[in-house]
Formats: sequence, C-alpha cells, structure tokens
Amino acid sequence: MAGADLPRFGPLAVYFPFADGALGYHCVQCGFQCCKGKGFGATREELVQLTRHYPTLAMFVSPVRDPESPGVALTNFAPRCFFLRDDGLCRVEVDHGRTLKPYVCRAFPVNSLQRSEQLLVADINMLCPVRIARPGDTIIRHADVMADLHASVEVPAQLPSERVDLFPEALLRFEMGLRDLPLDDDLLRRIALGDVMAPKWQRGGATASPMLVAAHRGYLAKLRGEMMKLVGQEATMDADRPRFAHELGVMLPRLRMALVRSRPVDAMSIDGLLPFLGRKLVALSVYVELIALLGGEITLGLIDTAFRQSRTLCDMLSMVDRVPQFVPGDEAYRLTLYRTQEAELQRLLTFIHDENPQRRLTLGAIFAELGIEDAGVRVQICQSFTTDALVRFVFETP
Repeated sequence: MAGADLPRFGPLAVYFPFADGALGYHCVQCGFQCCKGKGFGATREELVQLTRHYPTLAMFVSPVRDPESPGVALTNFAPRCFFLRDDGLCRVEVDHGRTLKPYVCRAFPVNSLQRSEQLLVADINMLCPVRIARPGDTIIRHADVMADLHASVEVPAQLPSERVDLFPEALLRFEMGLRDLPLDDDLLRRIALGDVMAPKWQRGGATASPMLVAAHRGYLAKLRGEMMKLVGQEATMDADRPRFAHELGVMLPRLRMALVRSRPVDAMSIDGLLPFLGRKLVALSVYVELIALLGGEITLGLIDTAFRQSRTLCDMLSMVDRVPQFVPGDEAYRLTLYRTQEAELQRLLTFIHDENPQRRLTLGAIFAELGIEDAGVRVQICQSFTTDALVRFVFETP
C-alpha cells in the first residue's frame, strides 16, 4: 500500500494530512465567519502592495515585537473585514485580482503551515467549518494549495524550522497510502478503529496478513467495549463500530500527526507507536459519541476540538485494559487534582500504589474493585490526571 511521492516545493517535501478532494466548504452557508473580526496578517511585501491601493491600511498594522518576523498583523475590527462586501466577495480580489490578496487569506483554509527541517506540512485551519465534501462546496485540492504556495514563495521560505516530531518520510508515504484509499464501508470500519496501524509500517512493500488485521480489529472492538463500560454507556453505544466512522476516517491523518507531536517519535519505536495511536483514536471515538448523546452536532471541527480538549481523558480511556503502576521509587503519589472527587481519586491512587503491584488489576477492574460505579465520577477522575501526573505511571500489559 505504498503512497505516492511527496510533492515538492523547492527543497521541501510537502505533506497534506487530508485526502485530495475529500474536504470542502461553503462560504455562503458559513456566513463568511473567517472574514468577520478575526483579524488577518500579511508579509511585509504583501503589505507594501496592498497599501499602494489602500493607503489607510497602514494605520491598522499592529506593532511587531520580533523585527525578524516575516509577517505583520493587521487589526480587523468586528463585525467584518474592511474588504468583505455585502455580497460576501472580497473587495481586494474583485478590484485587483486574487493575487493581491495576502497569502493567509488566499490560501484559507489551508494556511496552517509548519516546517520541520526539509518537510512542510500544509494543514487545515479549523476556524473554517470544513466538512466532508458535498455538492455545491468549494473542494480543497492539493494542486490548488501547491499553486498558492508557488505564488507566495516568501511565505514558506520564511517559516522557522521547528522540531515537531513528525513522521519520517517513509512513514509519511505510508500514511498517504492510507489517506488516499477510497472510503468504502469496510475500509471506514477498519480505519475508524485504527487497525490499519496494528501492523508494522511498510518496509519494502511488506503488508500485514489478513489474520493479523482481523485479530487487531477484534482487540480494538473489545477495547472499545471496555471504554464504554467505564463511562457507563455500553447499553446505548455500538461496541463494534463508531457511529461517526466516516468523519473519524477523514480526520485520522491529522489526528495521528497531532498525537505524534504530543509524544515524540524518539520516545518509542515506530512499531510501538502505531498501536499506541490506534488506542488513542478508539478513545476519541468514544468521547465523540458521548458528545452526540448530549445532542452535539458532530462536525470535523468538533472532532478536532474534542481531541485537543480531552487529551487527558482519552489518554486514560486508552489505558482501561492496562495495569497501572507508579514509576519505581516514586513515593509522592498524593496529587492535588479535582477537589470534588479528591477522596475517590486518593482511594484510586492508594490502591495503585499499595496493592496493585501484587494484584495487577487493569484500570477498569480497579474502578469496579473500589466500588466506584458512578460513570460521571469515573470520568472526572480520568480527567483529573494532568500531564505531569501521568508521567509518574507506567501502564503494563496484564
């Protein structure tokens, strides 16, 4: 399942964490929210060109703290951009053509650029209510994004190179192969449960056997059931398949990359990383369905927000079938966290510290052992573990 070569922008390889033509947006239905008081920016050269036609624009340039910064920020007061016309069109584009618009506006919503050494990631700005493409939408095409990059050479060239722990290029090509597969029903079932990440990432074209994929699919379905039991929803949610498989399937490349950023690649082997990501994504699917049960509309933006805001909960849910232990020699296990559940949390921590080295119960079994049956209390306890607290635990296979 080898992916195609990464497109090139000069010396940089360009990676798109979304499939070509899979996503779209509809500005009229959105109401042009990106142009309403959100502010915008421009490179210094773009500002020079704009002020030739709109001299007063220079008065709205925000002070730049870093004189080496490639761009400047422009104040853009509510209720809308200076240049947004009543018909929703951009006055700059209407009067002078699309090329005069700043890159950040012209390329939106694919204007979230990150550079890591010789890799440029062109990602979606989730300020836009991007969705799975529908008839009538403006479709996001990789070629259009590349054309905007080539028309604004100074923008990516001036990006600082940051170490963001992205995948090695070989794994990115593998990721592209997954990303670009047709999303038929069976593939959605597999992708949404993350079992495409069970086998070792491809080396020399080798693929996992059907038996291995099937075994991992069964494991993740069982794990999903354990997660739902922990949050008290096993009777109302399908234990085998997320309701929002399509949305999760489309979002997986972005989510996997974000997960890798949060856990450096060099902290584990690549072969160990992929199943780790699979468990996290199953946990996210459970959390998203809990939002749906509360009446939330499931959009790509909501999935993205839920992932960023529920990282700790997803971390703990993903470990529900693992044996929690304190890091050897760590005696300071009293943590000041959620005051409302401090007593129950302390019971959990005490059990893990004093009894679990011998009992070796999984996290899910410990809740049952302690008689903590209320799903809301369980979720609050899981949310209570800060990143600093989690590094004091190891989660082992039973």
